[in-house]
Amino acid sequence: MAPEHEERYAEHAYVHANFEGFRIDLVPCYLVEDASKIISAVDRTPFHCRYVSAEIRGLEDEVLLIKQFMKGIGVYGSELKVGGFSGYLAELLVIRYGSFISVLEGASSWRPGETMDLSGHSSRNHPDPLVVVDPVDPGRNVAAALTLDRMLQFVAAARLFLEDPGLDFFFPPEIFPLTDEELREEMARRDSAFILLEFGGPDLVEDVIFPQLRKAEESVRALFVRSGFSVLRSDADWHRGITFEPPGSDGVGESGIFGTIRILFELEVATLPKVERRVGPPVWEAAHAKKFVESHPEPLCGPYIREGRVVVEVPRRFALASPGGHPRPGAPPGPRAGPWLQDIQGGGDPRDRRPGVSGLHGQVLFGATEGGLTPFRTASTPSSQSSSSRGQEPSSPHLSSLLPSGPDTSPSPA
Repeated sequence: MAPEHEERYAEHAYVHANFEGFRIDLVPCYLVEDASKIISAVDRTPFHCRYVSAEIRGLEDEVLLIKQFMKGIGVYGSELKVGGFSGYLAELLVIRYGSFISVLEGASSWRPGETMDLSGHSSRNHPDPLVVVDPVDPGRNVAAALTLDRMLQFVAAARLFLEDPGLDFFFPPEIFPLTDEELREEMARRDSAFILLEFGGPDLVEDVIFPQLRKAEESVRALFVRSGFSVLRSDADWHRGITFEPPGSDGVGESGIFGTIRILFELEVATLPKVERRVGPPVWEAAHAKKFVESHPEPLCGPYIREGRVVVEVPRRFALASPGGHPRPGAPPGPRAGPWLQDIQGGGDPRDRRPGVSGLHGQVLFGATEGGLTPFRTASTPSSQSSSSRGQEPSSPHLSSLLPSGPDTSPSPA
């Protein structure tokens, strides 16, 4: 037995182990006579093995090539964290096309909706970007976990390799983290605004965490966009090996917390004008125009007419995306601490309130200030600072006051 092992849970219990440098999952399955009578998803595996063993003879090296190619370009792995190609899908592609090069040639012309049915026995439609009908279970799409971006990443890499083959596709150069100084220089060059949310992770498997984590990322992103902030990029990850240390913990992680969950947003700017323009209905729609005007009783300007519509200018609800905003040169720096997310929910537009991670702690870890990103390691409250030190009037709240406390990590029923 492997000395390093643990019991994990997904659809049912399984054992994850580290053995002689390899990570191994021991997943039990039910013994069934037909793939159409499976009890759990993993019950298909023996049928997959028998099918591939019978069809793959003579193509084993081609399979190794395509799998290493997929690993090298970052699209291998059907777990929800990756959203890429499973090993079984890679094997079916080699069986379908006949060789590594033929797979790349075929993939170079794929478009969303590409469908393959090796056994020609499925009439079911699937909404996924790539559909590969399971030869042993006609109702299942083997490529269901593959995202559109990972599929097209493979398409682009296939075209590039066919034009100019190289070992870097299989074994890309190692990427080293930036030093603190390099990070500051890159941030100054981009002159954008970064906001990093950090949470303690629960003791759950990645395939439970990541769907909810992506939903939380999209929810917060939508909140930024809806409030007028332009989001350049965002991403999320779960670092199981990094202890989450909330402010005031003196470097001691909390019990029941497993690793650190992080969601990063890059915004074009983190501070918007205090006024926003709201465009109403056409003037000829009398009832709607009247209702629009009545709903804005104290505009900063208007109502007036532009291109046939009623327009008002009103105070912007959120001028700051983070506690410190993103002041221009010469402006006073913003606060250097982010509030605890679970303490700043409630109030405001119901659309801005999203389900959070039950029982998890989170904080705005980074905010854009005069000196770039400032890591928030101690808790403080923006209201404890004067309006001049924040560069904003007390009545102008920051958008992070409505951020959810994270993804809902409650396991879905099996």
